[in-house]
Amino acid sequence: MKEQKILSIEEENELLATASEVLEKIGNMPGVSALEFELKLDTLGIKEKERREQLMNAAISVEYMMKLAAIMGYDTIH
Repeated sequence: MKEQKILSIEEENELLATASEVLEKIGNMPGVSALEFELKLDTLGIKEKERREQLMNAAISVEYMMKLAAIMGYDTIH
């Protein structure tokens, strides 16, 4: 099994920003499916498995934060 590199805060923030950009290209409302996200990564030419996994995890975090913010009464967009 390949050992994963521990990312810095700056690297994690970059992943969150990139995932948000991908989510915005799909739509600006919460509720994007994993399949929609994977297909958008394909169309953007993002093929490397580790990068896709990192972006998927970041997108899950963004979607979770948006859902939580909506529950708390805040307007949300990617």
